[in-house]
Amino acid sequence: MAEDDDSAGDQEYFAAVEARFVSRRGKSTLLSSADWQLARGWRREGIPLDLVLHGLDLAFERYRSGRRRNTLSSLRYCEPIVQQLWEERLSLGPAAPLRPAAPELDVADRLTRLAAALPAELPERETLAEAIRRLSGSAEAVESGLATLEARWLRAASGALDAESRDQLEAGIERSLAAVRARLDPAALAVAHDRLLGQALRRRFALPELSLFSSALDRDREI
Repeated sequence: MAEDDDSAGDQEYFAAVEARFVSRRGKSTLLSSADWQLARGWRREGIPLDLVLHGLDLAFERYRSGRRRNTLSSLRYCEPIVQQLWEERLSLGPAAPLRPAAPELDVADRLTRLAAALPAELPERETLAEAIRRLSGSAEAVESGLATLEARWLRAASGALDAESRDQLEAGIERSLAAVRARLDPAALAVAHDRLLGQALRRRFALPELSLFSSALDRDREI
């Protein structure tokens, strides 16, 4: 694998890991520098993204099965399970399936519920809801489609902000980046800025994570 930390493949890998972790955690937060380095290590080791995401899901399920009140706060808590799954796959060969198998998702049901969870006041709500409901295919393909829809909506929402609102968001982002600015190269800093901007926009408009594993779906079940 090329040692290019700024490649599109790397950024997609890291973004997918972060999105799944944040979704399962149920809180919008930026991965720490240590978490980012751990994800980079998985990528450099050649651990497939599907295996990492499955490991994160298992880690949260096992943690919650212990009836703990809090939730996982770092990727480090998921590392042993990810490594165990990777060692199992290596021992069984490259074509071996994940073990244990992930439960099959009712993708259509989750998309319907996710579209319904969009807040009534969300700009372009019906357009976004219809686009969500139209997605189809495997869970992986739908997750990719949801990420594309979210990125498109966030760009539009950012562009529609008035100057004062945009300045306020940027000021908050700069405060958040101040603590890590010296440790990040320009490319990583730009990625962190975009992630923080996305989080700020989601909070401003109460946009749930557009994911089949969105915490909005858990809340929907509790109602």
